[in-house]
Amino acid sequence: MNNFSRSLSRYAKAYPGGITELASKARLSRPSLYDAMTAKSIPRPETLERILKALDLPEKASDELKKQHQVSASLSTRKKRMEFRQLKEDFAQQVGTYLLGKGLEVSYVSSREEADLVVRSGKQRLPLLALPLIHDYPRVLGTLLTAMHEYSSSKGFVCLPRVTPTDRRKSPTFDQYGIRIIAYKSLPKILARN
Repeated sequence: MNNFSRSLSRYAKAYPGGITELASKARLSRPSLYDAMTAKSIPRPETLERILKALDLPEKASDELKKQHQVSASLSTRKKRMEFRQLKEDFAQQVGTYLLGKGLEVSYVSSREEADLVVRSGKQRLPLLALPLIHDYPRVLGTLLTAMHEYSSSKGFVCLPRVTPTDRRKSPTFDQYGIRIIAYKSLPKILARN
């Protein structure tokens, strides 16, 4: 079961009117709601909006569920996984071009199992992962720790288009290993301070 389905199931089971009433308010069949709760299917965005409206969750919980839905939906089929891989490669190019434009020394890494970019800061080579969004926090952490070991670096960065509340909650775990989750446009300022 994915995080989205697990969270949706928890909220749906806590709904005071029960599953049948929730499904009715969301204009879904009960089996369709159960399929979403058990990861048999991932609802379309407009269906998710109806479910969220029916659940009447606080904004923070609703945003978290939307993020989990986005992650689950982006990897739900082979075609979507390939599209995400292409999006990731394009984003790494965008980050590299931006950093080069800011005068940083950047090199691209060819292997998919390593960091996407390496930035030279003084005598240190700092590995970077450029991700449109983080699907699997433990895997990202492991990949960067491996890259940091390979480059004998005490720091690493996960560069995102923007940092979400979920990313901020996960940051302390990454910080303890010398890895920062940041919006990529802030990296030049961070490196200038060090």
